[in-house]
Amino acid sequence: MNLIIIAGRVGSAPESKVTRNGSTVCNVGVATNYVWYDKDKNKQEETDWHRATLFGKSAETFVKFVNKGDGVVITGRMTYRSWDDQDGNKRTSAEIMVDKWEFGQSSVNRGNNQRNDQRNDRPPAPPPPAPASFSDDDIPFDFPRNALDMGV
Repeated sequence: MNLIIIAGRVGSAPESKVTRNGSTVCNVGVATNYVWYDKDKNKQEETDWHRATLFGKSAETFVKFVNKGDGVVITGRMTYRSWDDQDGNKRTSAEIMVDKWEFGQSSVNRGNNQRNDQRNDRPPAPPPPAPASFSDDDIPFDFPRNALDMGV
C-alpha cells in the first residue's frame, strides 16, 4: 500500500495552472517539523519540505481557500521521478499526489472564503451574549435529580 499522510504548513501562496485538457493542477510545498531533545536536553528541530500536487476540483478549492502559513493535513500517495539534467547528472524528485486534504489545526483562514489579499481588516464579530440564568422548569424533560431516580 502506498499511503502517506502529512500535517504541516503551506510554504507559499498556492497557485494553479490549467492543463491543455482543462484540468486544474496545483503544486505546493508543505513544511513538517520534527522536534526532539538531545542527550544534553537541548531542544532540536528539523524541518522537512514536501512537494504536493493536487488535481481538479480539489486543486481549485485548495487555491481558493488556503494561504501561505496555513496548517493542512494531506493524504495521498508518494511518487518518484528521475531524469538526467543538462550536465548529464541523474536527478530524482519525490512528490505526494494528493487524494484528500483538510485544514490543519490553527489554520487562520478556516471558514473564510477569500484570499488574504482580498479580505478586509474588520475584527471578528463579538460572541453572542451568554444566556440568562434558567431554572429546572426550563428543561423540557424530566431530568433525574440523583442516582436513585435513574434506577441505579
